[in-house]
Amino acid sequence: MFRANQMTVNDNRIKFRQIVCFLEVARYQSVSRAAESLNMAQSAVSRALADLEAITGARLTERSKRGSRLTDLGEKFYQFAAPGAAQIRQAYAALQPSEQAESTIVVGTLPEAVSLMPQALTEMRRAAPRTVLRVLHGTNADHMTMLRHGDLTFVIGRIAGSDLLTGLSFEHLYSERVTCVVRAGHPLQGSEPIPPGELAQMRLVLHQPETIIRAETDRFLFSQGVSRLDDAIETDSMALARRLVIDDDRVWIAPEGVVSRDLETGDLSELAVSGWRIDASVGITTDPRRRLTLVEERFLGIIRTIAKNRIMTEML
Repeated sequence: MFRANQMTVNDNRIKFRQIVCFLEVARYQSVSRAAESLNMAQSAVSRALADLEAITGARLTERSKRGSRLTDLGEKFYQFAAPGAAQIRQAYAALQPSEQAESTIVVGTLPEAVSLMPQALTEMRRAAPRTVLRVLHGTNADHMTMLRHGDLTFVIGRIAGSDLLTGLSFEHLYSERVTCVVRAGHPLQGSEPIPPGELAQMRLVLHQPETIIRAETDRFLFSQGVSRLDDAIETDSMALARRLVIDDDRVWIAPEGVVSRDLETGDLSELAVSGWRIDASVGITTDPRRRLTLVEERFLGIIRTIAKNRIMTEML
């Protein structure tokens, strides 16, 4: 049993090596492969896991013919242990200010990351000036495939569907709303909330069908009795969507982070819709089979800090 009071007394007995062994077993779902990756004897990894379980008072892994998997308590422990280990590696990386060799970080981004990435890229450029930063835009389906193939370091954006996330790890950063926006001066700007059914009769700009945002939008509209849209243009181009709203009087259903700057400047205005509430988790998706380098961990640390500060600012 996971006893909080026991952890208070004994947590000073936990060694970083035990945490690393646990994380590697979770990564590979195999004690033998974890031992190989750590250049340790399999018995040493098993002993480290046993010691960790004795200290925590919780069974963290289960072994079978297929390998090792995390228990429910192991999953909970992993959610805190993985970011904690990353923070320790980042602390070490902070003591190594100059990168002796160039490296490349390739980040897959979704529309929700638009408000997060500029600051993250600027801070990372200052922290690791010799690192090449490459940002690719695409859909969750494309990014998850590229991540599995090793073509991306990690992905920042809205959580993918469970079918796409199989074998990958998602770390929640914050929740973001999906909103309806119109151009400044639109006849409906500042109006009373409109019934959801009226959206079906409007000229809309929507995300493509295979995206999470579109699926959630369709689900909401269907729950409100809307099964058919009269006039909708589907696009994953944020620039095109913005022009269609401004030049063609369309209503754009988009993540708040994508349109936040236009809402601040007054170029776009939020359209109130009765009962409208669509939001979802935005975070970091990684392939647990691949160990991140110190400079990659540093970049993730910067992103986590910006996301945390964003949440705190919104709470004020």
